[in-house]
Amino acid sequence: MSCAIFTGLAYASARYGWTNEKIERWMSVLAVGSLLLAPILAWWEQDKKVEQLEAELKTTQPQFEFELGPTIWVYDTALDKTIFFTLGSILNKGHASVTQSWSATYRLGPCSEAMVSFFLRPSYTVTIGHEVLTLTTPDLLNAKTAENMIQRGQRVNGRLLFTLPGDRRSQIASTTFEIEIKCHDFLGVAYTAKFHPATEPLTALVTHAHENSLRTNTLTSEVSNSTPSEKTK
Repeated sequence: MSCAIFTGLAYASARYGWTNEKIERWMSVLAVGSLLLAPILAWWEQDKKVEQLEAELKTTQPQFEFELGPTIWVYDTALDKTIFFTLGSILNKGHASVTQSWSATYRLGPCSEAMVSFFLRPSYTVTIGHEVLTLTTPDLLNAKTAENMIQRGQRVNGRLLFTLPGDRRSQIASTTFEIEIKCHDFLGVAYTAKFHPATEPLTALVTHAHENSLRTNTLTSEVSNSTPSEKTK
């Protein structure tokens, strides 16, 4: 850069007939300017390289968008557990990845409690109003994404099943609880989503398109039956 500047100075001095004194003044100004400008240009070039590397790095890492939807809950008297089925969705905007290390935390006021996840063997049936929903392990989001890669641009929908010991129906009726669910990609980066209950009770099933739901003529106000399962990590 300095060579080009001083070449230009030589051309200007020859064309306009500058005196040696004027040439020396310009040389001093340009020399100081070059010293000040060089680090600025070097920093700008380095900054552009960093931005480019960061953009390239993002394409080699998973980038999950993890969301939760409505939740169905039921107190299972046989197991003495309150079971929560939460709609979940993961959109991957980065490199293909599986999910791992799923966990959930139940919070009520200042208290928090770790929840337990189960597989469904063979199925679990939930009834609300005239609608019946039968769920199996392949319907669970954590089961779907633990072994099958979520590709770039792909969205995967499914249920998340977590339980608490005992009958929590009175706590649920207060609508003051919160459920935080967390998963990790294959690099160990954590993704968290939270469920906050609505003040209005759920009067109809909200389902994913792939789920096995059926409308019946029998009106049932509660949820239940079937054979859960085995704890999953």
